[in-house]
Amino acid sequence: MKSISLSNIYLARRKYQLAQNLKRIIQDLRKGTIVIDSDKLVPKMLEIGNTRG
Repeated sequence: MKSISLSNIYLARRKYQLAQNLKRIIQDLRKGTIVIDSDKLVPKMLEIGNTRG
């Protein structure tokens, strides 16, 4: 059995967390709750009830 260093475990966990964040962002993009605005991810302001006019 190979011994795994703590730094490898740390890097693996970081990679996993980044992958989860990316998944969440992609899901939000598909739902349309986030719009891409000039290379930044900006939550879309949802105006509910103010559709008159």
